[in-house]
Amino acid sequence: MILNGIMFFLSLTASFFLFFFNVPYWTGQDMADMSKSGIWRAPFRFLSRIGFGCFKLYKIVVKKISDACLSRLRGHREIEKDVWSGIEGLLDVSCSAGVLFLLISGYNCFMDGLFPAGVDILAEGNDGSLLGKLSEAVVFLRVAADLNAGDADGTILTAAVRTAIAMAQYVAINTLFFSILFGFLQELLVKKPFWDLVANKLDICSVAEPEEGASPLRRLLGQIKEAAIDFFNKTTVHISLGDTVSLTLFLLGLLIYSFVMTWLGKNDLGLLDVVQQVLEAIGVVQIVASFLVTYLVGKLCEKAANAVVEVLPQGLQDAIRSASDRGNEWVKREDASRHTWAQGSRSGIKEMDLEGSDK
Repeated sequence: MILNGIMFFLSLTASFFLFFFNVPYWTGQDMADMSKSGIWRAPFRFLSRIGFGCFKLYKIVVKKISDACLSRLRGHREIEKDVWSGIEGLLDVSCSAGVLFLLISGYNCFMDGLFPAGVDILAEGNDGSLLGKLSEAVVFLRVAADLNAGDADGTILTAAVRTAIAMAQYVAINTLFFSILFGFLQELLVKKPFWDLVANKLDICSVAEPEEGASPLRRLLGQIKEAAIDFFNKTTVHISLGDTVSLTLFLLGLLIYSFVMTWLGKNDLGLLDVVQQVLEAIGVVQIVASFLVTYLVGKLCEKAANAVVEVLPQGLQDAIRSASDRGNEWVKREDASRHTWAQGSRSGIKEMDLEGSDK
């Protein structure tokens, strides 16, 4: 039982730190940086105000809960500020995880209702594996499921128009969703290049580029290593988990949960099964599938727009570049404003009076 509980704890912890916040953040960040043009970045940041509004709302709620609890503890000098700060950090992580889970769950329910889920019939050969479920989320199947096969009066042109409308609708909704994720997580996470940090501590040399005469297999292995390093260097951590007390309490909570689940007999899964359950619970498969399709369509639209701009008169090209520059300047101001607000909200416990003064 003890061994099973420890293994469950390790797999649950690794899954949480690698995927729960990281996958939504990576997809939102990559969509935000899909183009360097301010004509794209400014509208995306504007839409992301919805997500940042969710971030502000949850921070205000957490602050009020902390203040209410703290008011009961005034005069208790034995409770040190760093301990209470750790408790507040744990509350911060728990609430933000809950909000993110609700956002993803709401998105999945909305999309399943909008694009009828007949995809499991079309995706023949689905064995219930992660790859099989990923195939069900491919946008082509979702759009195809939306076409009513019983419409005898429909023509090929009608089907094509409906498919184009469904595709545009799908991409627009996903773009809004990823902007919300970006706005919510932008100031919630801090980048931690995991590989670089470990490599510096263990004095591991960086991966050398294959020589010109290297075999194809060696080049492939080098590319795989480079991709793995890039992946682990994109990792982020919830900003509250940077506090030692918060991190300790959080890990302790996961450990207790793991042993309780083991004691109740609900932990009879292997390591990979636990990871798969975590991925399914937070909707990683749907997020990644939607992101790949939306990002691809976005990049194609960007290339088409660039090609059109190149053939426009010089005056129009200058006007478009000027609009792009103004958009990028607005993005800088918007990001600075959000960072300032977030920094102020984090001062929280440090400015609270634990000794009961009236100041």
